[in-house]
Amino acid sequence: MEVTQTNFEAACAELVELLPTADFIAIDEEMTGIILSGQHHTQGDTPEARYRKMRMVAMEFNVMQVGVCLFHSTGEGFVARPYNFFVFPDVKSSRARLTMHASTADFHKQNGFDFNKWIREGVPFLSEAECTRETAAMTEERPQPEPKSASQRVLLTREDDQKFVREALADVAAWVD
Repeated sequence: MEVTQTNFEAACAELVELLPTADFIAIDEEMTGIILSGQHHTQGDTPEARYRKMRMVAMEFNVMQVGVCLFHSTGEGFVARPYNFFVFPDVKSSRARLTMHASTADFHKQNGFDFNKWIREGVPFLSEAECTRETAAMTEERPQPEPKSASQRVLLTREDDQKFVREALADVAAWVD
């Protein structure tokens, strides 16, 4: 299943429901690059050296797609349930800058990756730290503006207008509470 902003909620609900019953899962991702200039991957890399190289790659390039595949046993084999999440950095993210290696773009192009879907419909994301920071900024108390003098206020003279404002303010107060 291709997952975009449009069907993200439904796909997540289905994935969360099926995940506990899976016999095993596979996870994969597509990135905008997999190797840094001057770096060479060798078969002889120790796990630590490979990790250091891949950590630097993950810090330089962006995730384009995250794949999660659930496998359920049928007794005669397995049923695979793949979910391919198109992800695109939220504009508030420190990762909002896109860096793509030309050879990676060519690889994705040759293998039918839908760049338009990635950019237009990718699920926006923030890191956990960025999400915490944005949430705090949205919920922080802001200083109240100075009350306007009587000559600067708008006076409502029609009963319908006064009733509308009273109800709107009551709705806002209830929502805040």
